[in-house]
Amino acid sequence: MFVVAQFVEVSLFSIGNIPITLQKALAAVFYPFSVILMGRIRVSRYMVLFALALLVSYTMAFLANAYLPPEAGSAFIVILVGFAGATVLYTALTLNSEKGFRRLAYTWLTFSVITAPITVLQAVGVFPFLTVPEEHLQFREAGVGLYRGVGLKFDPNFQALMLVIGLAFALSYVSTAWRRFVVGSCQELCVRVCVRGAYRS
Repeated sequence: MFVVAQFVEVSLFSIGNIPITLQKALAAVFYPFSVILMGRIRVSRYMVLFALALLVSYTMAFLANAYLPPEAGSAFIVILVGFAGATVLYTALTLNSEKGFRRLAYTWLTFSVITAPITVLQAVGVFPFLTVPEEHLQFREAGVGLYRGVGLKFDPNFQALMLVIGLAFALSYVSTAWRRFVVGSCQELCVRVCVRGAYRS
């Protein structure tokens, strides 16, 4: 479910200016349930410091503008949800590091392989943008009839990040040479499609 939450971003409804996405809903249900199943929780001090650094930097940026934009609440929630997810994942991996990390890698790679063709087809206008509202489609145009593919996410930059991580897992865990080449080449192509025109949008 952690991997699903990274690859699928669907807006369900909003509470004020805070959008409630499928990711946040899954996190609210499955992260506490995962902790109960594991029977323990382990917190990395480095993750705590990183989360605090993000919260402080966001706060300073908002204060520098002398107001809190509507996205402020959502940004803080995303940081806290991300920290919760990282903590649950860290706990799971420390309980069974080698087998658990390999399972994470193959699950992530599976979703990368599923969403990579979708990203390419979106870039050439063949597959619809299921998770991008119509009023935001103009921001996905990269010129010359091409779009920045998003897969099943809203932001093409985050989809590119998911595929980059999948590419790293492919190069590390796919043992057969030809499978490594095919998977790696396809995902590299998708990353290029996602980031195409990034400086123009």
